[in-house]
Amino acid sequence: DKHEDEDCAKRFVECPYAPCGTEELWAEEIPAHKLVCPNRPTPCPNPKCDQIILLLALEHHLSDECESRIVACPFKCDIKDIRYRMLDLHCTKQCKMRPVECTNNCGETFPFCEVYEHKRSCSRRNVRCLQFCDWEGPYEDRAQHQEHHCPKRIVQCCWHANGCEGVAKDRQINHQEHECD
Repeated sequence: DKHEDEDCAKRFVECPYAPCGTEELWAEEIPAHKLVCPNRPTPCPNPKCDQIILLLALEHHLSDECESRIVACPFKCDIKDIRYRMLDLHCTKQCKMRPVECTNNCGETFPFCEVYEHKRSCSRRNVRCLQFCDWEGPYEDRAQHQEHHCPKRIVQCCWHANGCEGVAKDRQINHQEHECD
C-alpha cells in the first residue's frame, strides 16, 4: 500500500500546475510533463515585470493584472505608452487633459491644459474696481459694486438742474456744499 500510494512510478498523480487539462499522469511522467504543461510557470514577457505566471493565466495577467502593461490614458491625452503602474501618477499629476475644478469655486470642471484660459475668463476671478476705489472681488459682482456701492461712482449733485454733471459719491456732500458752481 505504501509503495502504491507514495513510491510507485506508475501511480496516478496530479500535475503540480493543475488545473492544466491533463488527467491521469503517472508519477514518472511529471518531470517531462512539467516542460510542456499548458499551465507551466512562465515569466511575464513585459521587460519591466519580474513576475512568474502560470501559462493559462498569462493572457489575463497581461490584459488586466500586469503592473508593466501599456494602457491608454482615460482622459485621452496624446501619450500612448503609459505603464499601468504609472497611470495613477499620470492621471493625478502629469496628464494635461486631467479634469480639474476651478479654484475660484465657479463650479466648472475643465482639462488642466485650459486652466490659464479659464482663469482669464472665470466669472469668479478676482478683479479690482474700474473706478479705482479699494474694492476687490469676483468679476461677477463688479458691475453691481460699481453701479450701487462704489464710493467713486458718479451720482447726481443736488444742483444738477443748474447744469452740474455729477460727482463721485465719496465727494458728493463736500461738492454740493462747497465746490459746485
